Amino acid sequence: MFRSVPGAPPDPILGLSAAFQADDRDDKINLTVGVYCEADGSTPVLDVIRTAEQRLYDTERSKTYLPITGSPLFARGVRTLLFGDDADLAARSAV
Repeated sequence: MFRSVPGAPPDPILGLSAAFQADDRDDKINLTVGVYCEADGSTPVLDVIRTAEQRLYDTERSKTYLPITGSPLFARGVRTLLFGDDADLAARSAV
């Protein structure tokens, strides 16, 4: 069934990471992964991240999972953003 589906092209960002790994220069900086690294390659947790995580922990009310459809409040907000407050589809909860 999927034999006729062509493969996707390689991911360009992953290709940049591979090129970074293959580069033997000492003065390179990897800007592709979105993680802060020290000169020795370690990835410390920044104080601002610890503060944000603590705030989330302090306000957490439950360990339950969201429903499979996600956060109802978020879904309503996105629906309103995309279709407007009084869109017929949104009013009928068709989207």
